[in-house]
Amino acid sequence: MDKSQEILYATETNKIINTIGKMGLDDAQQKHAEHLVKDFRNAFKSKDVRRMTFPDEELTPQVAVRMWHSDGFCRASSIAFCTLMGGEENGWRLMAIPDMFAPYGPHYYILHTPSNTILDLTADQFTHYSSLQDIPYKCGKPAFDKVVEHDSPANFAATLGINLVKESKKQKTLYMKNAKTGTGR
Repeated sequence: MDKSQEILYATETNKIINTIGKMGLDDAQQKHAEHLVKDFRNAFKSKDVRRMTFPDEELTPQVAVRMWHSDGFCRASSIAFCTLMGGEENGWRLMAIPDMFAPYGPHYYILHTPSNTILDLTADQFTHYSSLQDIPYKCGKPAFDKVVEHDSPANFAATLGINLVKESKKQKTLYMKNAKTGTGR
């Protein structure tokens, strides 16, 4: 990426962080969400992270030169983010736009249900490649992908030192405990 593209990438990262600031989260949740966004967006820049997240991807030098940092990370990062923020039980719903509505294949993003706010960690991958400014979020549906070992979300989180499978199990256990005791989030 050249200097102007790096500036655009940083601007897009700040837009995501500003969106989090408008969700009405408590201070701890907001800081955690902002921290994850910064870590994820920085990780997208690493060729090693891409290689470890998508071990079967053939990354030729010609493709690597054209790539935008966030390309292809929508599913991995959205699932990781939702899991690490406590999942749907805590208001973070994984959403997907089927490939028939998304110009470059299916697209994943997050809906924060308490504020009805869309959080898209990789929206800039579309604006980089085309004049597409309006991602068709209205075509999105809840996605029910599970965290499994050796899948791209678990691989991505592992590059950041996070065991996503373990975190997912912890969240499910906590949710079940709260459901049995009648306590809230």
